[in-house]
Amino acid sequence: MRRIAKKISCIVLTAALVAESLPGYVLAAEIQTEMSVTEQMEQVQTDQAQPKEEDGVLSENESVMSEGAVEVQPEEETVEEPPAEEIEEKVGRSVPQAGSRELLRDSFEDASGWKINQPNAVKIENGRAVIKGSGPNNAMASMGILAAENFLMQADLTVGAGNTNCNAKIAFKAKEGFEQQRLQLRFDFPHNKVMLENVTGNTVNTTYKEATVAVSEGVHKLTVEVQDDTITAWLDEQEMITAAHEEIAGMEQGRLLFAGQYPAQDFALDNLLVTTNEQPSGKECTVTLETYTDGVLDANHKGGTLTADRLSGYSGDYVTLTPKANHGYVFARYETNTDNLVPVENDRFQLSEKFPQITVRAYFETRIPGKDELFFEDFGGDLGGTLPGINISDGELVVDGSGGVGKFRKGRIQMLTVRKWIGRKSAAIKGIVFLWMPEERRTSQEPFRLLSVGEMTLRPVM
Repeated sequence: MRRIAKKISCIVLTAALVAESLPGYVLAAEIQTEMSVTEQMEQVQTDQAQPKEEDGVLSENESVMSEGAVEVQPEEETVEEPPAEEIEEKVGRSVPQAGSRELLRDSFEDASGWKINQPNAVKIENGRAVIKGSGPNNAMASMGILAAENFLMQADLTVGAGNTNCNAKIAFKAKEGFEQQRLQLRFDFPHNKVMLENVTGNTVNTTYKEATVAVSEGVHKLTVEVQDDTITAWLDEQEMITAAHEEIAGMEQGRLLFAGQYPAQDFALDNLLVTTNEQPSGKECTVTLETYTDGVLDANHKGGTLTADRLSGYSGDYVTLTPKANHGYVFARYETNTDNLVPVENDRFQLSEKFPQITVRAYFETRIPGKDELFFEDFGGDLGGTLPGINISDGELVVDGSGGVGKFRKGRIQMLTVRKWIGRKSAAIKGIVFLWMPEERRTSQEPFRLLSVGEMTLRPVM
């Protein structure tokens, strides 16, 4: 009888495993033969109705099954994952951190450091580099090269309301000139496209990649990374395009170039920063400053002083100079010991390993009043009186902007301020134009007669 009960219990277990899909870890040896057939069937049904929380997971002491036991494995649902490169294409990389070494920084307070081919369409003013107009190539190029193979460029890109039919070009590793070979990121605004290319002028040599990107009117964060043979660009911290090509790594160091093309261009760049993690290489360059007064070397700086933001660096680094004439003298010119092979333009020059020791000379001359000059003031002495909101400080006329001072008359001399906006907040008044208006012309429409431009800088106190 016991043998029969054991056979029946095995049959019941097998049927339960097949019909009811009992967990695979339930073993035939676990059936207690001392129980009646009815009790054993009730026990199996109770086990089915109350599954364990750890159902499907073997404990350590259940890892070895008894001989002849059959393990039933549940079917697993397989999910195909896209290749890693497809995931990267969809998600994109985060914007890298700025590099440890600064190659170029410009807030575009003036055009120093840049060459412009179309001054009517390209203007560097009010803290921005603006390209607005029409034509096949309105461009601005950096005077010096970026002294690194790999770098990160960051800037604010402003798209204006008039930017309705325009190609905007952000170019790098550009050869000297506005029509030479370069790598570039090109925004095709009418078609909502962006391209990475190798071009010469307006001729595309190689298109590395094209992507669909819609850029709205307003201010955007633009980042471009050049790393070995790969270029990647981000807009508002979202990767929009990346491409790799052996030509990219083969391009030599070059200049930055920003350009517009087509009949309705209206965009601007500001807050430009270019950095690299490459360490400077080659021989260190040193800078020596000298001042001359009326043609004679002047160690006492009688005519004025010359300072620089750095006196050493490596090839490709920029040096910014600041000449300041003393009262009664004017700054005349710069000279270097390089026979002008390292030119000083807009108070700035770039170091070159060809000239590891550069001497910069600033020439100051005694001021000679002009023939038709009615008034001149370099703010090196006493004003001879006081005016509300106006005072002299360290050779500068300081105007308190809160008092509304900016234009006033004194006798027949009219002082007109020439302002230059810094950023979007305050203005630095870069000069004063003095105009003479004879009595007989006061009611006429004839233009004023320009008599003198003062050598001064006015800065409102904000």
